[in-house]
Amino acid sequence: MVREDSDDRVPFAPSWGSGDFLSNAKPLYVLPADDLVEDVLIPGFLGATSVDCMVGFFSSAILADLAPGLASFLRRDDARLRLIVSPYLSNEDQLALLAGSVDPTDLAQRVMESQLVTEDELQRHTLKCLSYLLSVGRIEVKVALLKDALFHPKVWLFGSSEGTVAVHGSSNMTRRAVRGNFEQVSVSKSWADPTQQYVAEKLSRQFGRLWRNTEDECVVLDVPDAVRLKLLRDYPVDSPPSEDDFRKLFQKAMSRGTEMPTDEPVVLQEGPEFHIPSWLKYEDGPYSHQGRPYEHG
Repeated sequence: MVREDSDDRVPFAPSWGSGDFLSNAKPLYVLPADDLVEDVLIPGFLGATSVDCMVGFFSSAILADLAPGLASFLRRDDARLRLIVSPYLSNEDQLALLAGSVDPTDLAQRVMESQLVTEDELQRHTLKCLSYLLSVGRIEVKVALLKDALFHPKVWLFGSSEGTVAVHGSSNMTRRAVRGNFEQVSVSKSWADPTQQYVAEKLSRQFGRLWRNTEDECVVLDVPDAVRLKLLRDYPVDSPPSEDDFRKLFQKAMSRGTEMPTDEPVVLQEGPEFHIPSWLKYEDGPYSHQGRPYEHG
């Protein structure tokens, strides 16, 4: 069987049958009555060999809910979580993304160490963990912009030796979406039957096209480029972005190849010149030893 626009990271199971990976997951979850986190997301991270997500909105607070599975997943040598999100993020998460995009020797090795990626630390220090995991490449984030609309999918893709499980529906990658909102989420397993295989593979191919920035009418940028072009925005709850807002951001994103490099410091929208955020403390406390100059060995 030939798969169009294949992505090397997408496992493929050519035959259908019962599998052990996420075997207890139901085909449909209605939140918050059903526990998507405990039944699907945490077990998905525990058993997956790859995890990709494309969502309209992301919040680092969700890392605490995913910690039991995410910490285990990220301790594997080749594990990395890939995210594609819209440019609408909280200012705190914008700072965490920016901090994580600097040279790892300048931040991660001075401020944090690999032992930080534990369930407890993910639950208590989500912003520090996000910056660290970004800086060492365990989490990769890209920003998607459309010409006159919002990037708004809600898809989690868990890859395993048995195939791909697509978790898709109305939930964004935020704590409120998986714990509080009234949402509906479907679970499709590529090995279960032809219909579920079609869904899981189509969503996987779509993610691959977006990640490679080959999707028409959508431009996908790495975080440093999105920051340099000042594309990241706080989401205005009381006044959603308009088509004109989308169009302006898209035009700025499309102009990235024509802008000349600048030595001016990168600043966030309506924010101060970038500095190590106040929550990244290493002068005292349990991480005080990490404020000393990094030494190899």
